[in-house]
Amino acid sequence: MILTEGLVLQEKQSWETYIGKEITNGHHSSELYFEENQMDLFLEKLERTDFKIQYVVPPFEHGWGQRIVRIYDPDFHMIEVGESMEYVARRFLAEGMSPKEVANKTMMPQSVIEMIAAEDAWPE
Repeated sequence: MILTEGLVLQEKQSWETYIGKEITNGHHSSELYFEENQMDLFLEKLERTDFKIQYVVPPFEHGWGQRIVRIYDPDFHMIEVGESMEYVARRFLAEGMSPKEVANKTMMPQSVIEMIAAEDAWPE
C-alpha cells in the first residue's frame, strides 16, 4: 500500500518473499529505500568502501527489470537501493524494446511507457 509522501507498507508474507528471510520482532521488519539509476557505478563504489558490506541479498534484477541491492547498515537495519521504474523503462527502450514489450516486462501501463518514450532522448 502506497500512502502519502511515498510511504509504502507491505504485507508480512510479501516482505518475507522479497527478502528471503523470516520477519521477527526487530529483525528484517523495516527497511530504508533509495533510488540510484547508475547501479553499476554504485555497486563498484560499494565494493571499494573500507566498510565491510554485509548483504541481506546480493545485487539482482527483479523479473520486471528493476535492479536492486539490499544491505545492512552498521546497526543491521536494512537498506535497499534500486533503480527507479522510469529509469528501468528508459533503459529497456534504449535497448530497443518496443513500448508494448517494456509495458509487459515492467508491468507498467503502456500509456505511461509511451509518454516516457515520447520525452527527450535517453541521456548520454
